[in-house]
Amino acid sequence: MLISLFTSGYSLPIILILAVALISAVVFSMVVHENAHGFVALKCGDDTAKKRGRLTFNPLAHFDYAGLLLMLLVGFGWAKPVPINPNNFKNRKSGIILVSIAGVISNLLLAGIALLLLYFLYPYLVALCMVSSAIRLLGYLFLYFFEYMVILNIMLAFFNILPICPLDGFRLVDSLLPPANGFSTFMYKYGNICLIAILGVCFVLSRVGLEQYSVFYQVQRLAIRLIDLVIGG
Repeated sequence: MLISLFTSGYSLPIILILAVALISAVVFSMVVHENAHGFVALKCGDDTAKKRGRLTFNPLAHFDYAGLLLMLLVGFGWAKPVPINPNNFKNRKSGIILVSIAGVISNLLLAGIALLLLYFLYPYLVALCMVSSAIRLLGYLFLYFFEYMVILNIMLAFFNILPICPLDGFRLVDSLLPPANGFSTFMYKYGNICLIAILGVCFVLSRVGLEQYSVFYQVQRLAIRLIDLVIGG
């Protein structure tokens, strides 16, 4: 995503403003996602995340820098997993399920709130972008911040719900399957390899002009269509 900004043809001030909007949306979305896991874990009886300083909006506590870089470049990535101890849950199975889906739900809520704000504020933000003074940069900042929030959070929700270890979707599926099942055993061993392979294939597809065959590209297009629908595009 950052790369596309610098090849967009916009003036340098606009590019810098869009970069700030993108970075702000990425940081905010990932921090809310991780705090959602920790908060729900706390409500379910496990205070591990709180004790380790992960119930905080300080982004430095949550960053995995490889995941952050991917998020900025392509729109999907990860943060440091919030530590949990399922043995502390009041109900182990329901606790794992609730904590697993908390991050995805938080991302969908953020996307919905951003869409709602775009619906009400879009005409005013566009008008602000049209003024001749430097204040128009504020219009661009908020307009693209809300748009990036929609796109990034829908992509984060989809990415994290994949049933691949160590993503949230795998923790959810693993909690529903019987112990010592073949799928979970395979994922614990090879989940990271599967994840790297999927990301690698999507990257290659984008480099050879076949990005339409990438599932992540289609999710991004879906998010953009939602934005167009809301703003009347």
